[in-house]
Amino acid sequence: MFKVFVGSTVYDLLDARAEVEQLLRDMRLVPVLSGSATSDFQPLPDRNSIETCLANLRKCDAMIFVLCKRYGPSLKPAGFPDVSATHLEYDEAKKTGKPIYMYVRDRLEADYHISKKNRKNDVEMSWVRESQDRKLFDLLGEHRNLAHSKHKSNWIDTFRDSVELKALIRRDFGPVSSRNELKTLIMENKVPIVDVKVDATPPQRGEMVINIRLRNVGTVPAYRLSWNIENRKNEGHEIPVLAPQQETNQALVYGYAGRDLEYSMRITYYMSQGHCVCDEYTVGVRGIGATVIASGATCHGKTYHVASEELLPFIIAEDK
Repeated sequence: MFKVFVGSTVYDLLDARAEVEQLLRDMRLVPVLSGSATSDFQPLPDRNSIETCLANLRKCDAMIFVLCKRYGPSLKPAGFPDVSATHLEYDEAKKTGKPIYMYVRDRLEADYHISKKNRKNDVEMSWVRESQDRKLFDLLGEHRNLAHSKHKSNWIDTFRDSVELKALIRRDFGPVSSRNELKTLIMENKVPIVDVKVDATPPQRGEMVINIRLRNVGTVPAYRLSWNIENRKNEGHEIPVLAPQQETNQALVYGYAGRDLEYSMRITYYMSQGHCVCDEYTVGVRGIGATVIASGATCHGKTYHVASEELLPFIIAEDK
């Protein structure tokens, strides 16, 4: 599962941290927050609290940093660099090449720009009032300097309240959330599976009828199911929903001159969450005798497309 480490000061962001943790869980992501007994944060009895945070961070797939108005006490007395715990976590995320998502309170961002214009740093700030918390400006400047490296992001998003913060996180982590959702649905067998059966009647007067049956053998409905067969594009079909164990049939007339027939068939259908499934089949008819024929359909490709990024196929199984 995709783990997301949430770095921030604690006391001024208790409620926001709790809301972000629940949001990540709702998005099928794994939140990791120090000080939270309900997140996936793993205590390490043989290490101190700072080393434990860094160890947990290294096991995560992405980092969220939320900055508000507190910088946090220096870790220098404990033998670490002269930075706060959040700043040290940020530096470790950079060092290990983790994707960093930086969310900054709009009032902190305003004070940061004021401090940039006043080099003497003697202007009283409306939000960051304590002098020790002005080290937040150093952290923001450090992140913006990542612009010199094309391989690292220096994006900063500002938020006014927890509602905006969660909307930004939902936007940024939506694609990976959808991919995790799709993987989970497949693992839990909560996807539609369309089975294809083909029967052909003996040819008469140079023609034969090929009956194609599509049956949903999965556990959930298939929506907007459509299919078409090679060289018969004008006969494509779509039905709104195919419930579990429900089937639909289509009879097609083909000319038959004693030669084997083989056509490509593509089936597309959707899940209720918006994920798309594309099945590739080969439909064939083979003559055995004067009046006896064999027919069938072989699936040689199944591709899942995540709802929010349909142009990027997520291939689960493919046998060609």
